[in-house]
Amino acid sequence: MTVAEIEPGATLSGRLSITPGVEPDCETPVDEFELYVDGRRHAVARRGEPIYLNTRRVPDGYHELRVVAVLANAIETRGSLTLPVRVDNGGLRIEVSGLPSEPVPYGKPLRLSATLPGASIIFIAHDGRPVGAINGESGEVEIDTRKLGLGTVRLQAVGAIGKPAENTKVAGEPLEVQIVAPTPLPALKTPAGAQWVEGLKLTPEGAEPVVTRASDWLAKAGVEADQAFALTGYFEVPADDMYQFQGRTDCEAEVEVDSKMRFSLGGDKWVMQPVSLAEGMHSLTVKATAKGKLRLKLRFGGPGAVSVGAPRFKHMAAEAG
Repeated sequence: MTVAEIEPGATLSGRLSITPGVEPDCETPVDEFELYVDGRRHAVARRGEPIYLNTRRVPDGYHELRVVAVLANAIETRGSLTLPVRVDNGGLRIEVSGLPSEPVPYGKPLRLSATLPGASIIFIAHDGRPVGAINGESGEVEIDTRKLGLGTVRLQAVGAIGKPAENTKVAGEPLEVQIVAPTPLPALKTPAGAQWVEGLKLTPEGAEPVVTRASDWLAKAGVEADQAFALTGYFEVPADDMYQFQGRTDCEAEVEVDSKMRFSLGGDKWVMQPVSLAEGMHSLTVKATAKGKLRLKLRFGGPGAVSVGAPRFKHMAAEAG
């Protein structure tokens, strides 16, 4: 793919005419070329015809132009060329600072500062999804890295000048930050020679502990409405890694892993909670007060998640009562 009129990283303004080409020519001729601006189809032209782009209709700042060649065969084989460019018709530019040079642990806030003279608001977006905002033309934003996920993530500042119905938008340069797993919780030391029983120990308040595997296990265990209960056990992971608990309950529940990492369940909505664990044994404790339909669903895994229970979870025989 070739676009003689535009070099990667070029600054564009005004109205442009481009004529894409292919070198060397394909056995199957090109039928047409398409132009996409930031992933949206902007124009199409037959081979040899120019494609027009009025950059005044595109916000100042960073953009990606993608030119696609569509071959004249039955399946319309495609090839493309992506050109990062900067549009400058009004002299507007967002300045962003604070991007860390080192990887950021998952769960640690990411703080960035941004400035755009005259802006009413500046968004920080992750793949087009706002994850933070600054009201006004400058300020600092704190981004929850749990909304970004692990790995290399791409952020972009987008500002607006003027009233919402008629504002002028400005797009910042893309920013990349590496999100890594936090330091894993160390494995627990368990007594040598401990006798293990498959399943978790369920202890209703004022009653003897039991072990159950039924789908309606709370009710079958004798737990009643408004009765507090505790669920405890141990599980082993094969390697240092990020794992995940998934939970849903109509109770109000507090979940602890190794008595160090805590999260809440409730409202009968699914909650996804990542946790970084070192290879070896770990503990799980759930404390709750039963309500409604006595429903508590809890899953664990990485990758994939399965219901918490035997044989993956266990407890010490001496703890069963």
